Amino acid sequence: MTILDRRDGPPGRHSVPGMSNSPASQAGLPRTRALNWPLIIGLAAIALIRPLFGLVGLMDLFGRPATPILLFAGISIAWILLVGLTGVARPVLTLVLAGLIYALVSMVVAGDPFSGAVAAPVALLGILLTDIVWGAVCGVLAAALQRVRRAG
Repeated sequence: MTILDRRDGPPGRHSVPGMSNSPASQAGLPRTRALNWPLIIGLAAIALIRPLFGLVGLMDLFGRPATPILLFAGISIAWILLVGLTGVARPVLTLVLAGLIYALVSMVVAGDPFSGAVAAPVALLGILLTDIVWGAVCGVLAAALQRVRRAG
């Protein structure tokens, strides 16, 4: 029996102050704040406006390249404000994951993503990396917005 197995005292209390029975603490790892998965999925869903515009024929609404640029800017601003103003615990990781999920879902929405990926796997990697970097840049800006709000 280890010290973590001892439970002297009332239920819900640990025999050693500051310790818990979480797998991270049992392995000696620091506890991390949980990710907000509903928010991450919602952020990825917001970005799906881009392929949706293409599917329904609205990509030429303001002409090219204006429509794709406006969509990119609008989604980026929405991501930065939603994460930066709500005090999300891990803004960079949150938006990197949103970018990754967006990339994966948009490839499926756009058609048969794997026929081209098998022929050109570099293209698949390029799409994934582009959207991950997009999420990372937005995450850094959201984190900066959080710091400015805390300081002010």
